[in-house]
Amino acid sequence: MLAILGALREEIVSLRRQVTVDKTVIKQGCRVCSGKYKDRDIVLVQTGHGKARAEQATRFVLGEYPVTSLLSFGFAGALSPRIKAVSYTHL
Repeated sequence: MLAILGALREEIVSLRRQVTVDKTVIKQGCRVCSGKYKDRDIVLVQTGHGKARAEQATRFVLGEYPVTSLLSFGFAGALSPRIKAVSYTHL
């Protein structure tokens, strides 16, 4: 199962329109939509803003769903040239 995480509604709304959602839950402060995207099981997660919310949502999704791949994305780094991109290899 693929898990895709984005902090803000605006970051995931376009993809959400392409997902056939079977179930939506709000837990651990995040909105989780599970369903299908192009015949693949998917969990689309709106984590909320900030590192702590992203970490909390990631831990929740990994504990509750059979995730085999995880993609986290967003556009906040593109809003200001002063913001540096940071990559985390583990939580």
